[in-house]
Amino acid sequence: MPYLSIQDAKKLLENKNIQALIILSKNHQKIKGDKKAVDRFRIIIPTQTPLNLLDSKTFREFQALISRQLGLNSFVDTKALSDRARYYDMSPISAPPYIIDKDDIIDIREFEKKAILNIQEKEETKLQELEKIKAIKQNPNAFKNMPLLDQTQSLSYLSENGFNAILNTPITAIIRHYETIKSEYNDGYDMIKTEKAKYAIIKDSNLVHDFKSGETYNPYTYVSKIISSNNANKIAREFENLSGEKCLRQIYLLYTSS
Repeated sequence: MPYLSIQDAKKLLENKNIQALIILSKNHQKIKGDKKAVDRFRIIIPTQTPLNLLDSKTFREFQALISRQLGLNSFVDTKALSDRARYYDMSPISAPPYIIDKDDIIDIREFEKKAILNIQEKEETKLQELEKIKAIKQNPNAFKNMPLLDQTQSLSYLSENGFNAILNTPITAIIRHYETIKSEYNDGYDMIKTEKAKYAIIKDSNLVHDFKSGETYNPYTYVSKIISSNNANKIAREFENLSGEKCLRQIYLLYTSS
């Protein structure tokens, strides 16, 4: 999901005014496991020049750029975009070709240049990210200090044991509870990508660094961000509701009558 029909693919390519050929695949209109029978096909696009010999990363970036340019990125088989060499089963003998006979033959040279530049920028960004992670690992305790508590706000206060209980809760489990995970992957370090954040997991420290905001979180500060409050009692109660583990100590007042 989502699926693109042959007719919609034809219209899309015709609107781009480029020459192309649509050929049905072996599994066209067949049920594949839990996937329903839908249009399945390959698109062959002539180019003005041969594709240069790109390394694997740049090739994948080039393919992604082309699919976005053609408006196909929501529908295309991403595995096909990644492989520099693939084996394709023959189309059914009776399968008719669908020819998009337009004026333009696509010029891929600018896409190649853009792909090379994008990969260079990504590699530079990755080096910067690795340096940030290295710096955090060298001093993880800087992100784990117990907050100063204002004991005038409530009769219940965050205890040191309670704070440590929060810190020892796997932060990745908390993230999965509060946020929708778009992808998890390893890019030299484990990553969790959500709708609003790009977290690098700092192993052995129970920390994450969000490269989008530039902030490093432990479980306590992460929950603080989620509920938009620095109040220790609110954070502790949120954690108690989440985990069922007690983090607050009770303070009792003694009243005497005159």
